[in-house]
Order: sequence, then C-alpha cells, then structure tokens
Amino acid sequence: MSAQSDLSILTRHFFMVFNLGVDRGKYTAAQRLNFHLPEDSDVLPDVASEDNLLLWAQRIVVGDPIRVAAGGAAMSNPTAAEVGTALTAYQVAKNDQTLKESVYKATLDVINAARPEAEAVILKVWDETETFYNEQPAPAKRDKGREWGIVYISKTPVTINLTLLNKSTGAQLDAVATHFEEGDTDGVTNALGQQQVITTVADLATFVSVKPGFTTITTEVPLVIGTLIYNIEIKMIPV
Repeated sequence: MSAQSDLSILTRHFFMVFNLGVDRGKYTAAQRLNFHLPEDSDVLPDVASEDNLLLWAQRIVVGDPIRVAAGGAAMSNPTAAEVGTALTAYQVAKNDQTLKESVYKATLDVINAARPEAEAVILKVWDETETFYNEQPAPAKRDKGREWGIVYISKTPVTINLTLLNKSTGAQLDAVATHFEEGDTDGVTNALGQQQVITTVADLATFVSVKPGFTTITTEVPLVIGTLIYNIEIKMIPV
C-alpha cells in the first residue's frame, strides 16, 4: 500500500469515527469547527485529490490538539498523531519521488544533449560498414552489418506465426517465453501454444524459447523478400 493510500484511509477514517462520536454524544457538533468542518453537517470532506488530502490531514494534525486542549475527549482509532505520522511519511515519499524525477530529467537532458554526436557516430559506422562490404550480395552485406549493430528493416511488415510443441508428444506448449532478438521483444505462447509476431525486421528473425522442464531452443527464421506470412513450428525437447 502506498504512503498516499495510507494517509487517505486514515484521514477518512478519522472523520468517520469523529462523526460517529458526535452521534453518540462523545464529541460535540461544535467541535467540527476545529477541523474547519460545518458544525451542522456530517458530510465527509473530499480527499480524492492530492491537494485536498494534504489540506484535511493537516487540519486534523493542527485542529485535534486544540480541540482536546479545550476539553474535548481524546480521539482514538486513529489518533491525530497517527494521521500526523502518515502525513510525514507521505511527504517524505513525495519529496523522494520529486528528487527522483529531477534526477531523471537531468539525466534525460544530458542524453538529449549527447544525441546529435551519438547519431553522427552511428551514421559514420553505418556508412563505413556498408562501404566496406558493398561488393557482397545484399543479404550477406546486411548480415555483416548486423555484426556491427546495424538493424535493417523492411518497408512491408511480415507476420510470423509461431507454434511451440513438445517434441516427444507433439502436444502444444502454453506459457513458453519467447524472445525475439532482432526486435528485442518478449512474448508468451497462448493455451494453443501459439504466438504471433508482426515485424519489419529484414533477412532474419531469431527466437529464443524458454519453458521450465524443456531445453532452451534458438530458432532462426530466414525472411525472404515477398513472403509476408511465416508459419513456424518449434519443437522443444523435454529435460
């Protein structure tokens, strides 16, 4: 449970308990004024927004000691002190989150500032790699380029339908985790052992399939220009 949720529950519960106490005569309706509540209404304050939550929690922390000092009966379950502790915890968590956001923004600014130089280096590596291998057939040239981190894509997306099977029994395997290396994405097969991948990666698609009780298997799917749909069966060996 988050610090904000804890504070919200305690704040609402405090006012609910207080109103019940007014109904029983333990507290007076006039004591609602200590919390800036209307004396003649038992409507709970709205603490849905962050600003309202902080406002009403602070009014409990400040107002209840004044109420008790004036002769009012002490509150319990929760006490104002418990609300105060939750308020402090929330403020600490909020400040920590604000700091993290500031660090993230500063880091992002540094990355964005370095992006033009990084993109220039990437373009230089790309150009020099393709120039070095430009006398080889296109698929071989792209294969060599991938070794240098170049990613080639096709203008037309292709669909790869995977079906994962138990090699010993032929049964379909659900919950197989598959990692698509060129696309750097992960997926899981459904109850029929199936998973569909739509990609613009060119030349080759590599899948690493993992399931407890089976040997991890790597499957390479050559992608041929003009072929838009691939139906691939991957048979996993039980351990």
